Amino acid sequence: MTLLLFLIAFVSFFFLALNFLPTANPLPPAFSDGFSSIIGFMKAWDFLFPITEMLILFSFIVSVEFSLWFFRWIWRLIVLIRGSNSS
Repeated sequence: MTLLLFLIAFVSFFFLALNFLPTANPLPPAFSDGFSSIIGFMKAWDFLFPITEMLILFSFIVSVEFSLWFFRWIWRLIVLIRGSNSS
């Protein structure tokens, strides 16, 4: 019960501190307008050149490469922790 009261107090102080921070947009308006224009142009040419499939394939390749990179770094960390020089 006491822990619950402390958690409620902590969350209320956290939200109180967040209210003092200034509000800001994550992106400038010119950047978001330009991005919307680029997406519109891409959708206009999607019937001729399959941009959607290209982006799906690109994201798949990036995720496979990232998983391979992650596996290599984890393997290096395991070899470093074990202390063997047989890598």
